[in-house]
Formats: sequence, structure tokens, C-alpha cells
Amino acid sequence: MDALAKGLQLGEAFMHSSGEGGGIIQNTASDALVVVIAAAKTRMKMKMLAKTSVEHEQFGAVSKLRFVVYTSDQTHFCTEKACRAAGVRLRKITTHRDESGNFPMNISLLKETIVEDRRLGFLPILCVANYGATNTCAVDPVHELGDLCRREGIMLHMDAAYSGSALMLEAFRDDALVIRTDRRYFTKTFGAEDESEGASLSNWSLPTYSKWRALRIWAVLQYFGIDKLRASISHDIECAQRLREKLKFDGTTNGQLDLTITNRFGLVCFTAVPHSLNSRILKEAEKDGFLM
Repeated sequence: MDALAKGLQLGEAFMHSSGEGGGIIQNTASDALVVVIAAAKTRMKMKMLAKTSVEHEQFGAVSKLRFVVYTSDQTHFCTEKACRAAGVRLRKITTHRDESGNFPMNISLLKETIVEDRRLGFLPILCVANYGATNTCAVDPVHELGDLCRREGIMLHMDAAYSGSALMLEAFRDDALVIRTDRRYFTKTFGAEDESEGASLSNWSLPTYSKWRALRIWAVLQYFGIDKLRASISHDIECAQRLREKLKFDGTTNGQLDLTITNRFGLVCFTAVPHSLNSRILKEAEKDGFLM
């Protein structure tokens, strides 16, 4: 995990070697979201109990259905599943296509929704942002979201399951967003042991042990190294860009292909014109099992 933190240039505070930070591998992205939401609930409870004389049991009963998580309508459905499992409300912020074809979260609408929810007595605890959404590689304005979440006192989780690896490249360093949180919110949520004598990873998540999947990551890092991984990611992005340029300027398509979305990553999104052709292409692909 420290090697990945170095590759992403997160800083010493995020590494196990610092004695302050560190990372842990979750089973799936859905599991990771449940962990984050549970920690966000604990964070809000600790803040509220520190300000009032409400007993913990009373606060738990009052706040059970008042926690709110925010995300965009482009977010993977695992966020909705995680919110249901964690027992919190989910607000999906409507997105609109911008000039580049991206579908970013509407910051103004998010602000209005937070204000309205607070007026109704709800407790905003978390915003789940996209850095490369599943459908279109949509990217939310993470810096603006970071500023807003800091002002509103809510946690920000960035879903970068696909595009996050691009942050290892210098060309994407301007996109990097580092908001340090306190790991005690995780240990207070999942901890069953005293950490006064050192960190125990069983207190950082729901499972009490880790599988051997970390060995695969270690083997890749040892065999290829961070530099070769960066080169591979950069090559994939360059190939995608060449395909975009070819589709955009290739006269042989006769206007039958439209680049609906332009992104900076390795995903190329295009649609056939007229739209009825897309259904035919899909049926042929399902029939043959092979498209290109």
C-alpha cells in the first residue's frame, strides 16, 4: 500500500511507515463504500455528541434515518446499494452535459440540496464524487467539491475505481485532490481492540483478516515497478486519443459516427448516426459475440 501511495504521490502522512496513515484493500468497491459511509456516520455522531449533552443511545435513535449521502446521477449503482445497506438516505444530483460532453455534478444544485436537507432536519454526512464514472468516464469538479465539503463539514469520497490510476501520471497531477481524514473514525466504527500499542488493520474495516490478494499487487509492483506501470497507463491513454482523432477526422465514416463524449482517459465513447443503427449494431454483437 505504501508503494501505491508513493506512485500516487499522496505524501508521507498517507503511508503506514509514517505511523499515522496507511491503506487497506477492500473486497470490492461496494464494500469500500459501505466502510466509508459507516465511518462518515461515526464522524457525524462524534461531532454532534461533542457539541450537545445528548446521550449516545438517544442520539442513535434520533439520527437513525436522518443521515444523507450525496452523489450524481452518473455514479455506479453500487453507491445506492451501499447506502441501503448502511441505512442512510441517498440524494442523486442531476447532471447535464457540458461543452466537452462530460456530465459533471452540478455544484449549485448540490449546495441548494444540502441547505434544504438541513432545513428539513437531515444530517449531510458524505459526498461521493466521480473521477471517471462507469458509463462515460464523467469527472466531477473535485476541487470545487472539496472546498464545498470542507465548508459544510461533510466527508468527500472520490470514486476513481477506473481512472484513478491516471493520477500516477504527471499530466494528471492538476486533478489530484488530497483531503486527509482521521483514521479514528474508522477505528471507532470497526475497532474492537485498543490501538495504543500500534495499529491493527482488523480495526480499520469490517473483516477481521485480509486475504492473500495483496500478494498479486505486490508481485506486479515488484516485477514491473511504478515507472513501467506509468508507461503502460500513458500508452493506453495515447492509443485512445489516436482512436478519437481517427474517428473524428476519418472521412470514410461519412458522418455515421459521433463522438458523444470527450475525456482524457482510455475510454472512447461514440454513437452511430442515425440512432437506430445502434440497436442493429448491438443485436449483431450479441448474435456473433464479436464486434471488432
